[in-house]
Amino acid sequence: MPSIKEGHYSVVVIPQEAWENIIKTLDELKDKVERLMAQKEDEWLDSKTACEYLGVSMRQFQKYRDERRIAFSQFGRKVYVKRSDIDDFLDKHRIKSRYE
Repeated sequence: MPSIKEGHYSVVVIPQEAWENIIKTLDELKDKVERLMAQKEDEWLDSKTACEYLGVSMRQFQKYRDERRIAFSQFGRKVYVKRSDIDDFLDKHRIKSRYE
C-alpha cells in the first residue's frame, strides 16, 4: 500500500452494509471494554494483593484498616477490599503538582 504524503488523500469506497457492520462491531467492542473496566474497578482484592497495589507493608495496611481509612470486608481472618475503594483512598491522598 503506498504511503500517504502530506496533502495527498485517498478515498476508499465500501458498500453501506459493510460500513454498518464495522460501526456495529466497534459499538460492541466499546460496550465490552466499558463492562470490563467497570468490572475491574469493583474487583475484590485480598490483603496481599491490596498491599502490592498500594505498595505498603501488611502492617501499614492493617493500620489503614484500624483507622478506617480504607473500607474493607472481613470473613474470619480473611480481609478483602474493593479496588475502587483503594483508588478512592489514593485520590484523597493525591498531592497536586504546582501546574494544576
